[in-house]
Amino acid sequence: MVQGSGSDEDTERAIFKAYDRMRQIEEQAKGKTKAVRRAAQRRSLGLGVTTKHSPSPSVPPEPEAEPAVSSILPFDDMDDMSDD
Repeated sequence: MVQGSGSDEDTERAIFKAYDRMRQIEEQAKGKTKAVRRAAQRRSLGLGVTTKHSPSPSVPPEPEAEPAVSSILPFDDMDDMSDD
């Protein structure tokens, strides 16, 4: 038992109040740690601060070449199998 001025009830309240404050500090530290870790990762990946920027110029598609089969001529007579 803790000896000194005040009742056991006051001491118990002080302990729980200190415990609650300690948990608040711990949660704040977790949030700061996550933020620092994310910022460091963004820097290492070169992401930096996200800003609006114009899209990078794209390479225009190459025009389609004429088919290489232009030397193929159509059949003159398709009905060679008939009994005419």
